[in-house]
Amino acid sequence: MIDTGTGGQEALDGLQRDPRYDAANKAFARGAVPYSQLRTMSEDDLIFHHDVLVAQTKARVGIDYYLSELARRDAEEATNEMIAYTKRVTDMTRMMAWLTVIITLLTIISVVTTIVAVRR
Repeated sequence: MIDTGTGGQEALDGLQRDPRYDAANKAFARGAVPYSQLRTMSEDDLIFHHDVLVAQTKARVGIDYYLSELARRDAEEATNEMIAYTKRVTDMTRMMAWLTVIITLLTIISVVTTIVAVRR
């Protein structure tokens, strides 16, 4: 571990009380966390691992992959929501198109019926 000074040490002391601390520390000892492991971690665990790494490291280089994974998940969630909204709008548009066709046909029938009734 890298000496973090007093501010970082206070944060680290608080994080060390968490039961997930040992697992996070073992992950850092092995080096970078495998992508497959990042994908399976909960958001709370990603944030915790990031906080432990920040508290242990003075240099901020190379520690943003937890934040990148959180951003990727947010973007994926937003994309999935937009796809769902797009499908709903497409369904509503199709329904409006069919209703327009039906109303047009009913209007034509009504006009023809009126013309036939007037001629009698």
